Amino acid sequence: MDVSIIIVNYNTNILLKQCINSIYRYVKDLYFEIIVIDNASTDGSVDMIKEAFPNVILIESKENLGFGKANNLGAKHALGNFLFLLNSDTVLLENSIWILKEFLENTNDPDIAVVGCKLLDVNYNPHISYGNFPTIYQELFEFGLSKFFRKYYIQNLSPSVIDNGTQITEVDYIMGADMFFRRNIFEMINGFDEDFFLYYEETEICFRLNKLGYKIVWNPNTSIIHYLGASGKSVKEIDYWILEQLQKSKNLYFKKCHGILMATVIKYISIFKTVIIYRKFDSIRILRIFLRIGSEPKKRKNN
Repeated sequence: MDVSIIIVNYNTNILLKQCINSIYRYVKDLYFEIIVIDNASTDGSVDMIKEAFPNVILIESKENLGFGKANNLGAKHALGNFLFLLNSDTVLLENSIWILKEFLENTNDPDIAVVGCKLLDVNYNPHISYGNFPTIYQELFEFGLSKFFRKYYIQNLSPSVIDNGTQITEVDYIMGADMFFRRNIFEMINGFDEDFFLYYEETEICFRLNKLGYKIVWNPNTSIIHYLGASGKSVKEIDYWILEQLQKSKNLYFKKCHGILMATVIKYISIFKTVIIYRKFDSIRILRIFLRIGSEPKKRKNN
């Protein structure tokens, strides 16, 4: 088996079907399997997979495991030499999986552990594909300095980078929408940290890889469409559940990677910044969310 394509699904029935159809349409010249881990969806995703794609390996979870834990579960069932972790809200435009596999197989640098490609939005414009590791400098710059020193901020501090370049580049971390791993390295570091339920999983795993001397690479020689945030709610209004998961995972990331003191400092900077950003919404509710940070992340209730 060349590549195991692992897709975590949570209530993205239509998008998941598009994603899998694009895989079967474009992936050629390699032996692959598709593994879907369904996080207790209620939108008919499971029945759709069984009816439309009987060859897909379907793992049905009775609860929402979150992103990292579900991917780890899929990896345990995988047979491929490489693991391609692909979001359900993505669509292939060409044989990207073969291109990424060939890149990792033929590179002269065995320290490259994971590679991702250029992500595009629905209008085929460059989308967020990679980022810099979050730091206190990034937090402080976002109070206004990022507007005056935009180029420096994007290149050195921004955790979300949109790049329309064509040069293969070593980066801090790849977006979780398309992470192509050497399987042996993924298993060596025990995959994703399952303390994270949602958000920052890809950042933390790349941070660990970086500390071990491995490299994370962005390869813009192939592109994939990413319908960002399809599992979440509307971005037109504040989603308090999403906000809480994001801040809890952010706090957990800083605690694990930089220590409790730094996590505490970042927490209070984030309180001030978040209240300013969402000043038109319920500030008391936002403050209560931050007061709960430090406890175990609450899982989304399945309707």
